[in-house]
Amino acid sequence: MATTPQEVSAAILTTATVLYNPFIAGGATRGLVIYLHFCNTTTADITIDVTLNTTVDKFILDDKVIPAKGTVSWSGCITLATATDSFDAIASATGVDCTGTVMENA
Repeated sequence: MATTPQEVSAAILTTATVLYNPFIAGGATRGLVIYLHFCNTTTADITIDVTLNTTVDKFILDDKVIPAKGTVSWSGCITLATATDSFDAIASATGVDCTGTVMENA
């Protein structure tokens, strides 16, 4: 089983935005989320929620304020192993970009 790094790159919207799902991203059988980095490109504070959606949704970042022109980073090690597992985000306004790295097994 090959393990390959995959880039996460998304603009966070004011509606639920899927940041990563291994079955959508590239047909992997599982993904290991290593880090996510959020950048506020605006001149106003923006609040974000990031959730791990599995059988029970779990907040990774809850009502996290990203200051104007600021950044917030999350690092950890969370496995997404089924087609319904995903990392999602929602922002109080547009202007937040997300980048990150996931290790996939194919």
